[in-house]
Amino acid sequence: MSMRGLSGLVVIVVVGIGALLVFGRGGGVAPKPAAFANAVLFDDALQRSQTEGRPVLVFATADWCGPCQTLKRGALTSAKLEQTIKSSTIPVYADVTGDDEVSMDAARRLGVGSIPALIVVWNGKEVARHEGNAPAATLERWLDTALASARPES
Repeated sequence: MSMRGLSGLVVIVVVGIGALLVFGRGGGVAPKPAAFANAVLFDDALQRSQTEGRPVLVFATADWCGPCQTLKRGALTSAKLEQTIKSSTIPVYADVTGDDEVSMDAARRLGVGSIPALIVVWNGKEVARHEGNAPAATLERWLDTALASARPES
């Protein structure tokens, strides 16, 4: 086999393995987590945050991101995490797959360089960030700590 043929084969194998990792387990793109079902746009969330006194929680994700799909099927299905997100934050679902310019703008403004990312914003400033996949218990602890640091001073 020539080098050109071998390099083509390597590309095909790598793409195939990537597709298996993303789509082979769990059947493709995971649905939007229930905690983000009523998510609002980033700028709307920032405005609501001021009037409602709750921080913004941005979930930056993409359809082509394997760890994002794993997080959506895993930790973000936790009932405790879902309840905390719904009751204590204003959720924003920033799908940076590529066709949603509003989500891409939010991700750029927040400096998202790695996905999945969960970002807590209070008073227009980032107070906590978690990048990558994690078990539910880890994200629950992270979010509790992030929310404690975002609470308004009494």
